[in-house]
Amino acid sequence: MAHGRVPNVRAISITNFKMNFFLRELFEWFQAFVSVLPGVIGKYARRALFKLFARKVGCSLYVGLRVRIQNPSNIEFGNNVGINDGVWIAANKNKQARIVIGDNALIGPYTVIHSGNHVFKDPSIPIYYQGFSFEPIVIGEDVWIAANCTVLAGVTIGKGAVVAAGCVVNKNVEPYTVVGGVPARVIGKRKGENT
Repeated sequence: MAHGRVPNVRAISITNFKMNFFLRELFEWFQAFVSVLPGVIGKYARRALFKLFARKVGCSLYVGLRVRIQNPSNIEFGNNVGINDGVWIAANKNKQARIVIGDNALIGPYTVIHSGNHVFKDPSIPIYYQGFSFEPIVIGEDVWIAANCTVLAGVTIGKGAVVAAGCVVNKNVEPYTVVGGVPARVIGKRKGENT
């Protein structure tokens, strides 16, 4: 630079860290408060909170009671998405850990959607010290994930699929397929005029 000061990169990164930390803390506090607000006021407060912090929120997002969203800036919600009570969606900070939920998707109560995983390959090192791996999760349009399911990192659930209650989804689900069990297996197909 011919004129002026050279920016202090360390100071900028510390400032960014402090701001990101503050925003994450702010989100956590507001989320804890609004997650237990009942009725219409609670519904609108949760929707407004996620519109402020999520990467993308379509119209008509429904968020039930006690829903926990981790790192909302890495989550996209389509139009007419319903997230029932007690759901935990963890996108993590890593950019590879993005979660996308398509239009008209329904997430049943007490479902966990988590785009990170512990690394545990080396038995000579405690799992605690082996770090994490991250992969995106894509939930297509018109998907219904029933109650108490777990959707793991790296999974894509195709358009129109149904995930039966209690499933652990660790592999991709084809469009218009019905899966059930632990781990999830194909148990049927949705049949209709448009499939």
